[in-house]
Amino acid sequence: PECLAQSRRPAAEIAVVALDDSAEIVESFETLVNPQRDLGPQVIHGISAADIRRAPTFAEVACHLIDLLNGRVIVAHNVAFDMLFLEAEFSRIGVTLPVDRHNCLCTMRLARNYLSCSRRTLEQCCQAAEVSLLDAHTALGDALAAGQLLRAYVAVAGAPPPWWDLVATAQS
Repeated sequence: PECLAQSRRPAAEIAVVALDDSAEIVESFETLVNPQRDLGPQVIHGISAADIRRAPTFAEVACHLIDLLNGRVIVAHNVAFDMLFLEAEFSRIGVTLPVDRHNCLCTMRLARNYLSCSRRTLEQCCQAAEVSLLDAHTALGDALAAGQLLRAYVAVAGAPPPWWDLVATAQS
């Protein structure tokens, strides 16, 4: 697997979808994460305190995330936001994030090169690319959509895509 589509809800859910060179899904992982703090207004993310009470903490899933992230390119819609989350969570447990923050792909930023849509929300990009967006605003739903967007961009860009050097860098 070369790339990884990743998304999450505010400190309460994380999902990773590992993709191969053709942006086909080869593995996925999702879990609620107990943030060990108040979730805030639950109407925003739809996760209740009862939902996360027995969920693992970030520290408890960090080793598995390291295995999934190591040697891969992170792909997300608004990847800067996701990277801030990952960096903060890994830092909080005293672990270095196994991915270079500059070795990422943002499907929102790439949209201007591969889609003709005026706004670049995940929903609008998915509509423009004729990609399914199921369970929007859930970690797995958003990660799957980002992966499908990347596949659509690969189809337009051709092989190898212009970001192929990022994949080679991540694997070295």
